[in-house]
Parts: sequence; C-alpha cells; structure tokens
Amino acid sequence: MTITKKILCSNDSTPFTLYKEGLLYKCYNEDAIVFTKSVKNYKVNSKFIKSLGAAVFSLDFPVSEVAKGNLSLASAQAPPPPPEGGGAGGSNNQPGGGAPIGSCVALLLTLAATYGMKKLRDYYKKTGESIEE
Repeated sequence: MTITKKILCSNDSTPFTLYKEGLLYKCYNEDAIVFTKSVKNYKVNSKFIKSLGAAVFSLDFPVSEVAKGNLSLASAQAPPPPPEGGGAGGSNNQPGGGAPIGSCVALLLTLAATYGMKKLRDYYKKTGESIEE
C-alpha cells in the first residue's frame, strides 16, 4: 500500500489504522494524533513527502509492545462528533462562528500603513534623499 493510500485511510471514521511495516506498527496523520491521545503518548514524527507535496505525521512502535500487553488497544475510542451548531459560534450558521472582524481589519490596515511609513522614513534617512524632489 502506498503512502498516499495510507494518508487517505487516516481520514476515515475508524479511530485509527495501524500498518505493520517490518517489526513496527505505524499510523499516519490524524490516526497518529488519535493514537497518542487515546492509547499511549508516543512521539509523532513529521516528514515532508515530495510526491504528496505536504508534511506527513507518523508514529511507530515495535510489534512486541502489543504482544507483551503494554498497549491496551481496546481502550481506544473514536473522537467525539462535532458540536451541533458548527463550532464556537453556537447556533448561528455564519462561517467562522460569526466572529466580528470589521474592527480588526481597520486596525490591521492602520498598522500596515504606519509600518510602511516608518520603512519609507528609515529609507530616506539612510540614503539622505528628501521626499520633495
């Protein structure tokens, strides 16, 4: 099974999928995060896969951990379903939960203009040029 198929399988509704690769069990992306939260907190590795054009998160552990009984895979649960209202916004159906962004946009534009003016002033100070030519 290719890495692309394994990544696609990590998005399904099962709690997590383990793949036996040699003497290790591996799981990828969302499955790795669910595994660390529900079974045992292992280190999750990140690696950029050129063929996918994205970073892939993976977790691996020896097959012997299961054979010895050190891991309780039966305790793993599926993640809870998302809230009814669509997240933090509650009952409104607006994207982003109805967060007010109008005043933040004005503040951001003001800060950007101020920063640009400062950069211009620093440039003219450094080069000795004047604005009125």
